[in-house]
Amino acid sequence: MAHWIPRNELEEYEYSLYGQNPYLPDCNGTISQSEVFNSAIEFKISPEEIIQQYINRWENDTHMSKIIDKSIQSTLGKYSNIVMRRKIQEMVFNLQMSSCGLASRMLSGSLADGFVLPGSDVDIMQWHDDHVIVQDSSLISRYRHTKPNIFLMHLNREKQGFVKLECISTETASENVRFSLLNIDGKQIVSSTKYLRYIYHKAHSSESQSINGPCIRSTTFLGIEKDIATCLRCDFWPDDIREFLRRRRTYDWPSPSQLEQISNEGIHLVSIGSRSQTISGMWVHDSIEWRYSFSLAEKNLVHLFNGVQFRIYGLMKMILNDLLIPHIPANTLCSYFIKTTMFWVIEESPNCIWRNDNVIHLLDLCLRKLIFYVYIEYCPNYFIPTQNIFHGKMYGVTSCQVYETLKDLYSIGFKCLTKCSLLPTLDDAIGKLELLRTFGSRQEIMSNNDSLEAFDALEDEFSRDLDFFRTMLPMYDAVPNKIHSLKALQAVDRMFQSEQLDPLTFDVAKSQHHRFSCEAGIALYHDTIQDSRPSNRRLKGRIYRILNHLFNSLDGDISKGYLTTATVHYLLGNLGIALDFLRMFRFKNKPFVIYLPRKRNSASPIVTERKKQLYIEAVCGRNLTMHEKTSLSLSFGFEAHSTMPVLPKDLLLELLLVRKTSYILSIHPLAYSLFLSFLCNLEMGHRRRALENLYELRSPNIELKKDYIAPLMTGICQRKVDDFDGALKSFAKGFHKKRRMAEICSYNGECVGWNSPLFYIALLLKRNLRSMKGSPRIDNLR
Repeated sequence: MAHWIPRNELEEYEYSLYGQNPYLPDCNGTISQSEVFNSAIEFKISPEEIIQQYINRWENDTHMSKIIDKSIQSTLGKYSNIVMRRKIQEMVFNLQMSSCGLASRMLSGSLADGFVLPGSDVDIMQWHDDHVIVQDSSLISRYRHTKPNIFLMHLNREKQGFVKLECISTETASENVRFSLLNIDGKQIVSSTKYLRYIYHKAHSSESQSINGPCIRSTTFLGIEKDIATCLRCDFWPDDIREFLRRRRTYDWPSPSQLEQISNEGIHLVSIGSRSQTISGMWVHDSIEWRYSFSLAEKNLVHLFNGVQFRIYGLMKMILNDLLIPHIPANTLCSYFIKTTMFWVIEESPNCIWRNDNVIHLLDLCLRKLIFYVYIEYCPNYFIPTQNIFHGKMYGVTSCQVYETLKDLYSIGFKCLTKCSLLPTLDDAIGKLELLRTFGSRQEIMSNNDSLEAFDALEDEFSRDLDFFRTMLPMYDAVPNKIHSLKALQAVDRMFQSEQLDPLTFDVAKSQHHRFSCEAGIALYHDTIQDSRPSNRRLKGRIYRILNHLFNSLDGDISKGYLTTATVHYLLGNLGIALDFLRMFRFKNKPFVIYLPRKRNSASPIVTERKKQLYIEAVCGRNLTMHEKTSLSLSFGFEAHSTMPVLPKDLLLELLLVRKTSYILSIHPLAYSLFLSFLCNLEMGHRRRALENLYELRSPNIELKKDYIAPLMTGICQRKVDDFDGALKSFAKGFHKKRRMAEICSYNGECVGWNSPLFYIALLLKRNLRSMKGSPRIDNLR
């Protein structure tokens, strides 16, 4: 492909989008370049006309580019923090998955790229190590006695990117492979459709699960979509796609050494075949073909992006989710098309143009490329350019609608970004610069530009700490399990013993050790109460192990370990010890502590400007390690899991009415500590102290604006001190708040049991109806 090389570094790079494209050949399952152009031009204005008409609105402005770049950074975070976030996510994921039966799992998608944006999903690829794929039949004998599943790959030259797999080892094949076999022309072919169906039925545990392409899709308690693809590992690049590794790259991106690393890591095969259209117009997948998956290579390529390239990629994703998807037909443009466009633009452009003072021009390049692909209804796969990734999605009327939306967006110019809700500060920043240009001097404009470059070291430290804290909260369900928690603890111990850990890895491992210790203690306690007749000696040994695990969890943050330990002591009858742990939590709960709740679609802590300043004054600039900062200034919510609740019996109803097994009840730690202190003091006969706890629990600073648990706990406490009218009002308040929350956040039935406060009211009335007979409030309620 011909490339135009800029004459000097400052000259803007231009790439000819509209010449003959060698990556638009005639191939099965696609249409030729001439046919594409003939069908598209009939209904669409050409990209050249659009660009000539609106190019002046995309003229690069160095000051404006820096403002936009700064705004993107405020949403995505500094690039050094993003690199840290990726490393932490990978470690946390690997530790959590170390206890699973599958040999290998890999985090991919937006989370692995380093994004924490609304709508970011979790993509996981998993595979067994009990198989081998060969391309040459002479290699089969090498694996006869080492691998139970041996597959011979049959390439399809007409449909690049799709292959058929013949099972050679039918006698030793595993159950999932035997279920998937079809006898075709005397060969045992592995059907991708049957393989996926087997995996789905094995994994199917709730109504919220469904098949999405080659993945099993489910929705976590946090409202995040999780796609798990059970695939096959291929440790080499097949012959039909090695052109990607050999093709000429003018600007050496990726470099030969990086390509060699990508080649050595191999690819995966996912259980989905090529798409074709039936006579009735339906799109169906070939049931015996397997598709190449380049998720590992894509992940490595995204990690090669520099800071500006990553921010432009993030900006394109924001534009897609915020400005395009609401206005185009469903299932047309997706983030994978954005990623592919970015790969092509970066490969075809010199590295010198990727600067923060050139952001407007870079966004213009990416949008032009995308517009051109939609115009010709052909987007070449980055790894197999003869494959059209638009195939079956972008054609006819659908393509015209997407093209018109892109044209309207492009016609606004770079100020279309002010419509993006994920860049809330951009509009004001642009307005300020325009005012300076109208009424200010050149010196004021330059000083405003310099302020964008400068940063406060303490502010930067705060931003890094915040990224670390929110990455500690799993973006997927983590229900305690004794075996898994103990295995994860062993994995952390092996990390401490076998490696010379860098400070970040040590801090992450330490934090995860606290987390898994808490989960192990919860799981062991639940096993203990399930045992109907344990001997005294066995019971004492179990309680010792439970308390030992919980003791090891205390420094994970300021709240979760202390509150869980206090709850276990309360349930065991050690009320005085429970109060001691509650006092320790209250002592550590300083004004600068950042509370990190489990939030749907986000793991971001809510931090006010006041809280930020208190944190900077108390924590930043003191040379503390991340683990020390976590144990000093981070507070997780108190959590109770529906499968094994460790909770006072008065609050158990909130979990018993929920059918979802992965449901996690998260309670504000300060509110829960007051509730548990009330129960302990009341049972110990300290009624005055209990009433003081109740008074604090009712105060406005405890009840969060949308929290419904605090009113329920308040009502339970009021009922115990015979304040039935107050209890009725508190339960009613909890009912209205929970119903409002359920209406806003209804993700596939996770909020089942939203009417639970009504049951508290019913229990209250049942117990006290006789004593309150004749009360005007009760008569009105009837």
